[in-house]
Amino acid sequence: MHVLDECGDARVELNKGSLCSNGKKLVLFDFDGVLVRSNHCHLKNIRDTFRESGVALDANDAEIMRHFGKSYKVLISDLLDDAYRTPEVEHALGKRLREKFENERFWESFERIEGLSSYLFGLRKNGYELGIASGNGHAVLEMWTTKLGIRDFFGLLIGVDDVKRGKPYPDMVFLASEFFKVAVSDIVFVGDARSDVLMAKSAGALSAVVLSGVLSREEAEGLCVDMIAEDVTKLDL
Repeated sequence: MHVLDECGDARVELNKGSLCSNGKKLVLFDFDGVLVRSNHCHLKNIRDTFRESGVALDANDAEIMRHFGKSYKVLISDLLDDAYRTPEVEHALGKRLREKFENERFWESFERIEGLSSYLFGLRKNGYELGIASGNGHAVLEMWTTKLGIRDFFGLLIGVDDVKRGKPYPDMVFLASEFFKVAVSDIVFVGDARSDVLMAKSAGALSAVVLSGVLSREEAEGLCVDMIAEDVTKLDL
């Protein structure tokens, strides 16, 4: 995989309507930190999972969040200290973490983005196709978007179990491109974490970062993203 870390020459400015004038018609969203403020919920689940399993987790919140967007399996493997690293421990941690995320009450702790439904309705009204590409599993995406009342806005949900490789590999973007019959260069991916940006860049899509999740403005600028906004409803597409 070739992942672009360096800045390109072209930058897309907000509030100029540039995407619309260039005919961009597909917007893909990450879920956590983008469509809901939920990273604090995931942090608690991860810390509780390690603690309840008697496994040390020597990482602060910022270090843990750098791994957000990856599959549960990869996230655990990356965070696990070598002293505890066995297939049995990784499997047990992964199973416990999945159970926490798949709990039907977990979504109730999400903080909603004010004005999200109206914003998504506006995008659809203006001719955009919408999809979600997340490091969560497909079943929980179906459950959470349904519970939150936003499922019908999206023509496609892509979970980590729908592709061979998760973020930062480009597989999710390619799958969406194929499904919607839209060129990758006409896709905007909206995320909040480094793995989101790297996936968009490696696929050749435009990258947008919202500051309601993991990355700060300075970190997003350092990744040379095309667009930055305070939250998803402030992205002027």
